[in-house]
Amino acid sequence: MISEIDGAYLAGLLDAKGSFLIKKVRESRKLGNVATYAASLAITTTSKTLVEFLGKHQGKRIIDNGSYRTWWCYEDIESLLVAAMPHMKVRLEQAALLLEFIRHSGTPERLSGRLDELNESIKLLKKNDAREEQ
Repeated sequence: MISEIDGAYLAGLLDAKGSFLIKKVRESRKLGNVATYAASLAITTTSKTLVEFLGKHQGKRIIDNGSYRTWWCYEDIESLLVAAMPHMKVRLEQAALLLEFIRHSGTPERLSGRLDELNESIKLLKKNDAREEQ
């Protein structure tokens, strides 16, 4: 369980540096060409200390490219989002879409195209964030 303080700290990191991703992984022939998706959460920073903290306390994957480091989370994203969202201000809508995706993936609704809609919504919000940062 993530403490209230850690949830607030994570919210600040996600608002400032977070990436909320829904990625189309592959087409499944057995299910009649239905797309398979995967959720992930990432924080990219130049701070080695920060990614080590995240890796130690959240136990996720860290990629070090020399000048910057990325903390990746592929599992247990739901609990991280639930803890952070009450404190989020900037990227709350992206977090809510990713949480909805996680809660709906694996259900029969995935055949209705809702996951495609969520994926496109996340992409649009990311584009808008990039424009605002310029």
